[in-house]
Amino acid sequence: MSAMWRELRDEVARSPLGGAASSLNAAAAGGSSRSEAARQRGFPGASVS
Repeated sequence: MSAMWRELRDEVARSPLGGAASSLNAAAAGGSSRSEAARQRGFPGASVS
């Protein structure tokens, strides 16, 4: 992350990655984060079996 982005950020979140992936694009990271937040909040259909 460049110094400019470090200064502009509000928060930093980390997503553990399994398999061969070493990074996620912004859309994939956002979708993953929203899905996990919904699962933790108990929204119907958001649980992972």
